[in-house]
Amino acid sequence: MEDFFSLSGKTFLVTGSEGLIGLDLCKRLLEAGADVISCDLKSPTNTSNSDKNSFFECDLTTNKGLREFKDFIRNCGVKINGFVHCAYPRPESWGKLFDEISLDEVSLHLNMQLSSSIILSRIICNYLKINGGGSLVNIASIQGIAAPKFHHYRGTSMSSPIEYSCVKSSIIIMTKWLAKYFKNSNLNINCVSPGGVLDKQLEIFQNNYKSDCNNIGLLKPKNVSYPILFLLSDQAKGISGQNLIVDDGWSL
Repeated sequence: MEDFFSLSGKTFLVTGSEGLIGLDLCKRLLEAGADVISCDLKSPTNTSNSDKNSFFECDLTTNKGLREFKDFIRNCGVKINGFVHCAYPRPESWGKLFDEISLDEVSLHLNMQLSSSIILSRIICNYLKINGGGSLVNIASIQGIAAPKFHHYRGTSMSSPIEYSCVKSSIIIMTKWLAKYFKNSNLNINCVSPGGVLDKQLEIFQNNYKSDCNNIGLLKPKNVSYPILFLLSDQAKGISGQNLIVDDGWSL
């Protein structure tokens, strides 16, 4: 199994590297022998930066940040074999109830989380094409393939914003569009739709959520990281334009 996931000699860049999934993914990539470039808005909490684990600070929601990202990958001095786009920036108004959110707030969310992903994907795919190919894995969500199970949120102040579902469903079709557009370019472009990830949610929500799953309920970050590693590996060369659902049966 260790050899199966061996990514030795390859370099991967992970956006949103300080998030739940991104942080764990960087760890798993290093364990698999890869070199990792972490990319986030904030400085890393992991102080083990080394020759195999470097950090690039960047705001991917702005034109300036996207230009800096483009310049960085062109001039960083190493060939990047694959990218995982985990970043999901959240403005202060994120999570407002459906009846309370304004047009300006919806527009801001869609611009920060979807518009930037489209432009970032263009930068990444053109880079990979010029450099002989590679992999891009986008992070979507189960909320992008089905409506929320609203009864899971009863008894809590939590919600599942409609704009989140709109963004994540768009990420799935964007991934398919890119895979077709870059046909015959030696690019493997896929996405992963995780279920909910354990992050100190109230016990009532955890129990409600688990009632619609098969075994474990809310996922641990590693439950998402290992499928991503597979999509980045040579063993996944035959997978293109697909949405891999990792949700412990939530969507059944």
